[in-house]
Amino acid sequence: MYFYNGRTGQPMKTVHRHTKFLLLVSLFACQVVQAREPGLKEFGFVSGWGQDSSIEGADDYEIFHLALRFGFDASGEFVKVESPHRLEFLVEPFINPVLSPDSNVEVGCGLFLKYAHSINSYFSPYIEAGTGAVYTTQDVEQQSTRWNFLTQCGFGLHYFFREATSLNVGYRFGHASNAGIKHPNSGIDVHSFIIGFSCFY
Repeated sequence: MYFYNGRTGQPMKTVHRHTKFLLLVSLFACQVVQAREPGLKEFGFVSGWGQDSSIEGADDYEIFHLALRFGFDASGEFVKVESPHRLEFLVEPFINPVLSPDSNVEVGCGLFLKYAHSINSYFSPYIEAGTGAVYTTQDVEQQSTRWNFLTQCGFGLHYFFREATSLNVGYRFGHASNAGIKHPNSGIDVHSFIIGFSCFY
């Protein structure tokens, strides 16, 4: 079992296998959750690549995103939002392979608020921000703890190639640190390109 190493050119066999499996599960679950979870408004799959190039004394910190997305209507809970606007509370459990400086893994869950505005029947730009928790098996010199808080924000675009199914692309910034519980605590700042798909109900 190994991940891609940009310096050796080895293929991401494990990443590709896990991605295909999660994608198939997501497509099947899109049909299942619609019938069983009436409060669910969005279900999707999130992937992508992220990097922090500021790590001192080591190779860049690189991750491959693998996450599921569960979206719930937040319009009535926070503010009054009507079509073509959409406000959602998102839950994103994730298992991210760490590609560099060593082959490791991140696991955790993010909680977001997402605001989207439909331009037409095909395009809906969005912004999102949230927090969560992450555990990584990767040792980083400037970060003393493996459990960390995770703050994230980003923006992107839904492209609806079907009436209720979209291809999503976007940018996301994530900052992981332990809020000063233990030092050193310089944090890990990851800039990510995100791609995925969503089914809306």
